[in-house]
Amino acid sequence: MQLQRREIFKSLLEREVFIYPDWKPYVSKVFDAGILSTEILMDTPREVISRLQSIPQAPLDRLLKLATNLLEMTVKNLNSTYSQPLSSNRLVTDFEFVPAFTYLQYLKSTPLTDKENELKRAIAKVDSIDYATDGLLKHEAVFLALYCQESSNRCESFYTVVNRAVKNRDSENFLNSRSALYILDSCFRHLPSIETVAWHGMNTAPNLSKFQIGGTVCFSGICSSSTDKDVAATLMEMVPRSPDHKRTLYKLNIKKGNSIKTYNAFGDEKEVVVGFCSKWKVLSVETNKYEIFSFGEYQCDYFVELEQLDSEPLFAANVKLRGLDLLAKIDYHSLETIIENSLNVFMVDFISQLDDRAKEILQQHLPQYWDEMSQCFKDCILYNVDAREQLKNCLVGLSSLVEEFDSNKIDVKRGLFLCDSHEIYNSFDLLYVKAGEVRSINDFVSMGFTNAEAEKLFCQEEHREELVRYYAMANLKGTFDSPKIVSTLMKNLRLMHYIKRDGLVIGLSGLARISVRGAKYALTGKELGYFQLLSYRIMNKVFIYNAGPSDYIVAGVILAIQVGSYSLQLWHGDITSKQFLKAICVSVVDTIAGCFGSAAGMLTGYVLATLIGGPVTASIAIGTIVGGCLVGYGAQALSRCFIEKYCCDGDEEEINAQRKWYLNALNVLNCLPDTTLDNVRRSYYRLAQANHPDKCPDKEAATAKFQSIVVAFEIVKSYHEVLNESCEILNMKLKDINVNVLEQWKAKNTQAIQNNEKIRRAYRIVYRQVAYTSDNWKGLRAWLDGDQKLSLQEPKLAIPFST
Repeated sequence: MQLQRREIFKSLLEREVFIYPDWKPYVSKVFDAGILSTEILMDTPREVISRLQSIPQAPLDRLLKLATNLLEMTVKNLNSTYSQPLSSNRLVTDFEFVPAFTYLQYLKSTPLTDKENELKRAIAKVDSIDYATDGLLKHEAVFLALYCQESSNRCESFYTVVNRAVKNRDSENFLNSRSALYILDSCFRHLPSIETVAWHGMNTAPNLSKFQIGGTVCFSGICSSSTDKDVAATLMEMVPRSPDHKRTLYKLNIKKGNSIKTYNAFGDEKEVVVGFCSKWKVLSVETNKYEIFSFGEYQCDYFVELEQLDSEPLFAANVKLRGLDLLAKIDYHSLETIIENSLNVFMVDFISQLDDRAKEILQQHLPQYWDEMSQCFKDCILYNVDAREQLKNCLVGLSSLVEEFDSNKIDVKRGLFLCDSHEIYNSFDLLYVKAGEVRSINDFVSMGFTNAEAEKLFCQEEHREELVRYYAMANLKGTFDSPKIVSTLMKNLRLMHYIKRDGLVIGLSGLARISVRGAKYALTGKELGYFQLLSYRIMNKVFIYNAGPSDYIVAGVILAIQVGSYSLQLWHGDITSKQFLKAICVSVVDTIAGCFGSAAGMLTGYVLATLIGGPVTASIAIGTIVGGCLVGYGAQALSRCFIEKYCCDGDEEEINAQRKWYLNALNVLNCLPDTTLDNVRRSYYRLAQANHPDKCPDKEAATAKFQSIVVAFEIVKSYHEVLNESCEILNMKLKDINVNVLEQWKAKNTQAIQNNEKIRRAYRIVYRQVAYTSDNWKGLRAWLDGDQKLSLQEPKLAIPFST
């Protein structure tokens, strides 16, 4: 029961507070604060709620407003059924109806039991009725049929649930039933109205203090009656639960009612209803009055005659969502799941629930499904897989607008209104003009944003502040504008990568020249071309290793492979000339050291096999590998640390490190080096939406993926800023630049490049970007180049999705 109440409260929060799809994950923050029900919410001091800083300000304001409205409704609830119109309550006037995809969504948290079977009966009833002639849409007709039908347990019938909710105003049940109430209220407004005299019978006494002659009473619930007086007599004769059985007959002079006998399970009842919040003038109140029925005279304990007065429907004054504001609130996350599970039985004609402006927007996004002749969509688009996907993409784009306004503390409703008036349907189109250029502050102001709002949107300060907070939290120095942290981490990872790769190559290379016969000969032979490299004297025995031509050849081959690999990297711009020379120096040292290590290991293996016995071949092989790896690793580490300390990477290497990290980040975002920033942003939004931890069952894997996506986008965005600034210095546009253009520019501006460090640096940045984009030998280069192996999920670079 406790879990069920929590789910009901969760549904309430999603409908009232976290109304946009991107806000819904914050429901858990309310639960984490210990607010698990409406009662706890009302009892929680407002200042405590205000301190829930893990929730953005906009939904937090709505949470405070909900708590206030709940308390107001509870206070006004006492003895207000006949005097206080429910339609004047702020929980009704502030209600925003958001269309759903299925009937079940509207009834999700209502106390109605066996929802699926009840709906199937109602849908079957409607399918046999020409509801369109009554001016109803199908979903309205279904809810009317649901209201008219009896459940196996009368107390669980939909009409009982509805009237109990509006009469007793039970906070959670009433609030979670409002979508269904809204559809019923709309249904009564669309049905043809009739003027008639109808009768209503009860088996209990009325509260006479409420019925003063000449006074006014208000019925919050649906007022049900019949033009057949005998039906009222049947109701009066029903035995009540209480022992005090009183027969009360109401005569209703209806001015504006609705006949629903077509939808009633008992058509002969000739039922007439008056919708929610009807007002009545009390004409007369009598006791012990005899009334004439078809079966004869019948004594009524109480007789009350009422005359209907003009009144507003229940949701006449509620907030009406339109256009972009309406579409942005539709929850698209579970669209596919809802449709798959509904088996098409419970599908609602989604489009028919939208206003004209919302339909126009969808028409622009789904033009192939629009019928110009009928001015409506050809079929229910939810049944079409491609149409559903396009609809979802449209709603995702609108959600990105909400996220943009929310993160920059701009009123979402107002921001959406401005976007609607300028036909902007996603954050990319908001931030960039059609040509792909960044929208300026003046552009935002001309759209209707204030100067402060325009500056926020242009500068994206919120995102930058988040990065600053992260750097402070992670105790990192610098930013992407000063990439020391990037290059330092790259250098360390590059060092480990080279040691593992080159040391292993050195150790394994010894095996290329080893055979049992050749090894034994190298350890004993003294022919021309050999010289003594190592000599051991152990236990009065002398062991000598004689290096020969094969050793020189192997060492030369190893060094040639190293030089070739670095030349390949240099040719494709993976390393700079300085890094190439440093790498060659280190290769010479570790090749020589590796050869000594392999020789020492081989000799040691042979000595051990000779002294203690054992397989000579295995001893020599193991000794060669171990000796080569250990000495190679040590020499590699010492020589590279020494050379990096006294000949560290400079500015050009820093630039290249950023560029390669940028290329790696593009791979994470499924983009190419020539992808424009607008398309990168589009890919980022799509991937971030799909991999957000709050939307995936595997939180740990989703968190790692989401972090890499966020970091990748920040790297790409930052490096794009570096590129754009460099292009501005050169007075060129990146999209118009290629190698030939740059070389022609260099020939004309040689003097400026030589004399101006800023221009020289900008030229190097742009040149590397446009010149080194080849994918030739990409796999081999990735294995050779330590920088390509860097992971964007490294702890020091993984920006958490929430702080």
